[in-house]
Amino acid sequence: MKKSINDQLTEIYYFVDEAIKNYPQFANWRESNNRTPRFSDAEVITIALMQGYFGCATLSQTYQLVKANAGQAFPHLCSYKQWMMRLHV
Repeated sequence: MKKSINDQLTEIYYFVDEAIKNYPQFANWRESNNRTPRFSDAEVITIALMQGYFGCATLSQTYQLVKANAGQAFPHLCSYKQWMMRLHV
């Protein structure tokens, strides 16, 4: 049985968030001057990992699908440009 987008997002977010909490050395990768962004690192990574779930060819398509279909899951979703910068830092 294929899980719903919300179930998949929740599972991935939980896994990524726990990994960041349990391995703080991995959380130091972000070099932003905003140490408490409204949109968390776990959320940034979760959206990127949804590319496989959606079967998208690009991260842009993935971002747009999440924004269109699961916006309520990310109430502080940043712009695509900001998201890409955060993802690739």
